[in-house]
Amino acid sequence: MLAAVCLALGLVGCRAPGAGGSASIDQRSAGDQSGAGKTLAIVGARVYTMPTEAPIPDGVVVMTGAAISAVGRRDQVRVPDNATVLDGTGLTVTAGFWNAHVHFIDAAFQSAASRPSAELTERVQAMLTRWGVVNAVDTGSRPDNTLALRRRIESGEIPGPRIMIMGAASCPWGAARSTCCLRACPSSPVPRAPPLW
Repeated sequence: MLAAVCLALGLVGCRAPGAGGSASIDQRSAGDQSGAGKTLAIVGARVYTMPTEAPIPDGVVVMTGAAISAVGRRDQVRVPDNATVLDGTGLTVTAGFWNAHVHFIDAAFQSAASRPSAELTERVQAMLTRWGVVNAVDTGSRPDNTLALRRRIESGEIPGPRIMIMGAASCPWGAARSTCCLRACPSSPVPRAPPLW
């Protein structure tokens, strides 16, 4: 269920227990742990359903299984009795974002297989997750390094988005070999696309 929430929603401004208050979870359901058929409700948050609409204050988001089944004001949405309820007071819920053009080429991401978790976590948060990015497409970093970062995220060692890899960098037909292309695949020739006409 938690994986479904992470993929479906980005919680922006989440607070950890302690510093700014305590986030509480009311466990009303202790059934099947697979998430299939379970119900989760985030109650009391400010909910942005789309950029062109005003946010819903004191909102409720209900998820049944991996699908959002209801969204609205607290006085309009019934929370099922069997739901696991997350207190969203003071939080904001928005759709998770995609960043379809990222590069993991700066120094903070080098040697991703062995770089300390805290350093990578800080950089991934600054670049992606603090903005609500839940899916990222790497369009031209060293694949071996990006795969190492992705493995560490998928294992749960580093919190981060799902990372997809487009492959080696390519340069347009007739373009000079750019520094970016050379950094992405320094030992390989830079592939060039044929003209479109």
